[in-house]
Amino acid sequence: MLAEAEMIIEPSPAAYDDILLTTEQVANRYQQEPGTLNNARARGEGLPWVKTATGTIRYKLSDVLASETAGNRGFSWARLTKALEGYKGLTEGESAKLVAYLRTAMKE
Repeated sequence: MLAEAEMIIEPSPAAYDDILLTTEQVANRYQQEPGTLNNARARGEGLPWVKTATGTIRYKLSDVLASETAGNRGFSWARLTKALEGYKGLTEGESAKLVAYLRTAMKE
């Protein structure tokens, strides 16, 4: 039997929300430059993020893992729809048609 100090403890999925990653850690994980994540965040795209009390940007491990599991690195239809809502020159109907077209084209 392993001594308590020798046991490997895996965090539970619920604990993943408590693990915050820096922009640099996520960029390294995806083999990207941190600026790529910063640019996506500025456009309202990419992974969900949180701002800490000190003003630093962090990514929840649970969001990173969920994105990887879905194979989208932060993309979601809800986020696309929200981004299109604020796009100037695109009506709500046109936005809905665009999302419907993309879903069909991507077989979703």
